[in-house]
Amino acid sequence: MLHHRNSHNLDSEEVVLGSSDVMQELWQLVGAAARGNTSVLIRGETGAGKEIVARQLHLLSARRKGPFIAINCGAIPADLLESELFGHRKGAFTGAISDYAGQLLSANGGTLFLDEIGDMPRALQVKLLRVLEERVIVPVGSTERIPIDVRVVSATHQDLEVLTEQKLFREDLFYRLNVFPLLVPALRDRLLDLPELISFFSRKLVTEGEVPTFTDESMKILRGYHWPGNLRELSNLVARMHAISPTAVMDITTVPKSLLPARICEAIQSIASRGRSVAAEAHTGPMMDAQGLMDDRLEQALGFTQSDVPLPKDGFALKDLLQDIEVNVIRKALDSTQWNVSSAAKLLDMHRTTLIQKISKLDIAQDNSPVTN
Repeated sequence: MLHHRNSHNLDSEEVVLGSSDVMQELWQLVGAAARGNTSVLIRGETGAGKEIVARQLHLLSARRKGPFIAINCGAIPADLLESELFGHRKGAFTGAISDYAGQLLSANGGTLFLDEIGDMPRALQVKLLRVLEERVIVPVGSTERIPIDVRVVSATHQDLEVLTEQKLFREDLFYRLNVFPLLVPALRDRLLDLPELISFFSRKLVTEGEVPTFTDESMKILRGYHWPGNLRELSNLVARMHAISPTAVMDITTVPKSLLPARICEAIQSIASRGRSVAAEAHTGPMMDAQGLMDDRLEQALGFTQSDVPLPKDGFALKDLLQDIEVNVIRKALDSTQWNVSSAAKLLDMHRTTLIQKISKLDIAQDNSPVTN
């Protein structure tokens, strides 16, 4: 895993790339690109870490003492993006109450990172192409040509070749930007990095004490997830788990389902179902179902209350037996009331909320009957 501190005009924080083979290959290419001064185009899915790669590229380059300025081309309205990039003169348009240098000039001597370059308006693409060719800018409302020394690094999650075929992105600009291409792999393609990444995001949330870890079952679930949001989604999930369960060992199965992606919830439910099936088979054998087991255990327990029925020589787990009895009785009450919780609670002489809690705690599932209150 690669850790670096930002040196100038960058937030002072570690940069994590991961140590899987695919990320080490990317790291080598980043190092090679950093030794030059050509334009770099970084591709990858949303949240994969394209800006992290761009910052790393800047820190390894001869421009590391200069500024690193990032702009999201899709987040700035089209009519303001030109002024944001090239600057403007006072009075150039309504609201231009003073001169503004623009981010290209502000990044002079350093790196300008243009994220989501595919969202840049086509008319503005022409002006950016001219900057890359001539290394000069002309602020809005001015005829002055200002020379600049900026390395442009751009990024996109879109297929720029398709956009050029659709005449939405200039082909000549594409080739100007794509001098040195870099591809950031999706998280699902480098799941070996998960433990490192989780540890990294956890360290950012823990100010003191031991950094929490995930249970083996949790890691298994996370490795089986598709991660459409990539690093950003993983970081958000780790933050939620720290907020919900700030313990030394965190278990994703204890997190409220409303805070988890649907497919992770499905995985948790599937594991729980398999666990119940294995437990049932261990107690019942192939010829006895779970309901038959509970009926027999209930009959056995009642027999133990009779003075002439001896306890087994090897003993038995009283807690488990009593829980089986409780599950059996609650299920019979629910079945007899068509799963009307209020009616079943009256039969059992307990509060309705207490019964609801027991149903949830004991994981008592209905068959096909609808649950009513």
